[in-house]
Amino acid sequence: MLRFTVLRDGRLARWRIERGTGDAELDAAVAEMVQRARLPAMPAEMPGDSLEIVVPVRFTLR
Repeated sequence: MLRFTVLRDGRLARWRIERGTGDAELDAAVAEMVQRARLPAMPAEMPGDSLEIVVPVRFTLR
C-alpha cells in the first residue's frame, strides 16, 4: 500500500510505503516508481490545496 499527498499543481508533497511487500527489491521498485511520477494538476473544481491518496501497488512477475 502506497500513501502519497499530491499538491494542486500535481507535485508530490510526500509519500510513504504504508504496507510493504516483504521483498526489499519490490519495495525499492515502488519507491523508484513514485519518485519518477508526474501527475496532472488537480481540476479547478476540486477543493483544497492537496489530496491524500492510498493505493495498492500490485506486481506481476513474468
